[in-house]
Amino acid sequence: MKERIGTQKRVVLFPDFTDLSLGCEPSPGKNFGLASKIRRFANGKPIISLVGHLQRTKGLLSFTRAACESSLQDITFFLGGEINWQEISEADKQWLLQTWEANPNIYSHFQRLSSESVLNQVIAESDIVYAAYNDFPKSSNILTKAALLKRPVVVSEGHLMAEHVRDYQLGEVVRDDDLANICQTLHTMLEPGYLDQLSNRARWQDYADLQSANRLPQAFQQLLEVP
Repeated sequence: MKERIGTQKRVVLFPDFTDLSLGCEPSPGKNFGLASKIRRFANGKPIISLVGHLQRTKGLLSFTRAACESSLQDITFFLGGEINWQEISEADKQWLLQTWEANPNIYSHFQRLSSESVLNQVIAESDIVYAAYNDFPKSSNILTKAALLKRPVVVSEGHLMAEHVRDYQLGEVVRDDDLANICQTLHTMLEPGYLDQLSNRARWQDYADLQSANRLPQAFQQLLEVP
């Protein structure tokens, strides 16, 4: 941004902080709540989750197409959140509804997650957090949550989220219009040892610190400084 607008104008980075009120650590014998339902549905299989406000730009189509691939039938794909059908054609809508209903490896919860802690628990339960959004130039709070919970993410090439994932080694970057690339990347991320290898290089805490609410007063101070 500084390069684009010149040095005479101030650029201040505000943190994309999150509420990590968990109750997130699984309690012994705790077998209720959405995260536990997903775990029981998965029955020991890996879980890939797409959560939040579900709309076309969130990668609904590519996520669902990946779930249909024969090589990923032993993976649980979880969709959680309210659906916005705007900008989704009627043909795509009908295909999505039929596919979600028919595929035995897709588990859906199409209503707003009841609290931040429920969302956090779902992310903590996931082996991969799917955030390969379509032409999405902005930041996402999901990255902050995934970093705090040390869950690997997959994001789309070309924008800020890809830059953050590469800089802080938070997961993998895919071409959101390339199903083969998405599926191969998911396979790689689910290989034994991937999470350990990622943990050795991931800068989860650095990213969490960058997006910490503790940086908010500093950002306001920078914004209000007299040149």
